[in-house]
Amino acid sequence: MSDNDTNRMKDTTGLTFGVPSEDLQPEKSVPRAFARADLTEGGFQLMDRNHEVPLSEGRVVALVDGIEIGSSKKGWSPKKERLSVVCHYFPRVDLPVEVRFTTDDQSVDVAPSITLRSPGDVVLLVGYGTIDDVEIRISNGVIKGEGINRRSAFAQPSIICRVNGAVHREVDVEAGNPLVNGGIQVHFSARIEPSDFRESGALYEFQTLPNLETIAVRSFSANSIDETAIARLVRLEETFDQLSRRMSSGLSFLESRFELEALKTTQVINDLGEYLLTLVYDQLNQKNLESDRSEELSGAIGGFHQKMREARQEVGVGEAPTLRVLKPESPAFVSGWHKPEVSGDGVEFRWMTQRGGIHQPYPEELVDEITIECVTSFQPTVFPIHVLLDGRKVDAEVLPDTKSEPFLVKVALEKPTRFYRLDIFASDAKSPHEIAGSADRRVLSLAVGAIVLGYKQDQKGM
Repeated sequence: MSDNDTNRMKDTTGLTFGVPSEDLQPEKSVPRAFARADLTEGGFQLMDRNHEVPLSEGRVVALVDGIEIGSSKKGWSPKKERLSVVCHYFPRVDLPVEVRFTTDDQSVDVAPSITLRSPGDVVLLVGYGTIDDVEIRISNGVIKGEGINRRSAFAQPSIICRVNGAVHREVDVEAGNPLVNGGIQVHFSARIEPSDFRESGALYEFQTLPNLETIAVRSFSANSIDETAIARLVRLEETFDQLSRRMSSGLSFLESRFELEALKTTQVINDLGEYLLTLVYDQLNQKNLESDRSEELSGAIGGFHQKMREARQEVGVGEAPTLRVLKPESPAFVSGWHKPEVSGDGVEFRWMTQRGGIHQPYPEELVDEITIECVTSFQPTVFPIHVLLDGRKVDAEVLPDTKSEPFLVKVALEKPTRFYRLDIFASDAKSPHEIAGSADRRVLSLAVGAIVLGYKQDQKGM
């Protein structure tokens, strides 16, 4: 294979697609109607027609483990230099897998086989597919749905829930078992909040990203809300969550208070040691002290007592610091995060999946500034980044806009606000295994080094 051929088989990410299989490569003595097959978006291109090999006008089919996944369009001419094979769907098979190109009766191979090596190849081939035959049910204050993606058994869809036509809520998505006849089951769920219920009822619309296609709708009428147990159950769960969040906030406060007191104690011990050494030194050299040395010593001891008094000053219970930095090891990172890591340069960070949740450590305080410090992003296409506060979408800007590293995500707040939970949503997330065949199968998007919350200083009367 020439270098030019290899370059044509690489996409913009640097991955090699459509490389002819070495084990299933046809013998050089057996000519093919087409010398090469390339993987393209939505199908395959059979290239470099060999006109010395006769080819009928019947269909050319693409086979995976004997299953037809695509075919040529009707009305094509064998005289053309290339042939398009459109892919219809892709079954659940072990990767890597060979794709054969044969005549309709599977008697003759018309082009060399190629290898699909990762789920990314499959997504390029058939897309993400759609979720059909969706069934919705309510369980313990959560809307749960099940559907089937018949087109692709490898795609992991991203779903959002639109509440009452306005608020976008995070949806947990989990791929189920592959189906015998192709495709895969998809399970998803979203929480129900008491504030969702209005005089007219409540409406939940589940939509897939990025095309916002509605796959399921669940509504509650105004007449049925008070008569069903779901509203009461949701309110009880919300009360429980509030208690849990307050407990978490209390623990965060105690942790920060302990750190502050530990620093003060360390400083006091260091100062005490310094002054004791001074006293011992002066005692040993008492004969050489000048008359005004006693006044200087008294001033030093007085300064030491002042430091001790300052160290004992207490911070008011429940009072938030002006600036709070949530580091990767903080318990505020609650969902959608991998374990904290340290880079080769000694920088601490934490990889986020496609969605990451943060608990606000001081939910009763007003926040007027939110900054997400990102070390890097796994994919250049991870932008834009969406941010939600208690399910309400807020504007977020990436700085600098040149996509350099590191970078910041600044959240624009129209006014100081209180919230319990901050959610970050990246528009793209991939696995190192999917991109480069690595053994690391984690889904990665942003490497976050810290989340900085700025609290409004004067909150009297609010």
